[in-house]
Amino acid sequence: MNMHLRNVTGVATMSKPGVIRRTPLESACTLSTASPFAARLEMLDRDRRRANISISEIAVAAGVSERGIRYALNGIKGIRPSTLRRLERALAELQRQARDPAPFIAATYRGLLVSLAHAARLDPDLVIGADPRHERGAIARVRMRAFYLMVTEFNLTMTAVAAIAGVTKQAISKSMREIEDERDDAAIDAMLDRVARQARGG
Repeated sequence: MNMHLRNVTGVATMSKPGVIRRTPLESACTLSTASPFAARLEMLDRDRRRANISISEIAVAAGVSERGIRYALNGIKGIRPSTLRRLERALAELQRQARDPAPFIAATYRGLLVSLAHAARLDPDLVIGADPRHERGAIARVRMRAFYLMVTEFNLTMTAVAAIAGVTKQAISKSMREIEDERDDAAIDAMLDRVARQARGG
């Protein structure tokens, strides 16, 4: 006797005894789980957790959707080979930065100087080329804002920022106090938030 079960989304149907016809949703999940890239994705996620790197961080570094990564990890959707390669490259770079943070810190500092110089309508090359130990005025203010964001937005120590910038820890501490007071100005506060988002890739 043939058996007929009502076809409801997400529920298997049986048209003949012992023969199950899967719905599109089940088929998609099965393909995702059985994908030859599933093992690589699991390994990547295991390495990510060992390195204490969040899914959000690796998504930003790879330029892919955080939701897409979570869907792939949960077996809801498959993952494209090109996306998996981007995630693997991003994880390798984040791990490298964790082992040797100096190049990353230097690049971030330079990027902040450029963005903050533009915001202040200054020539970025002029700001970057200035001697931080002797500069004054608007250029000095741009550099102080960069110090501030390096500490507050990237969780770097004042000692680390001082070493990269070629100034004393006291100079960083002074910048922290002055720029915190400066943020009472709504326009400056909004500008610093905008530059920080851009620096984080947001």
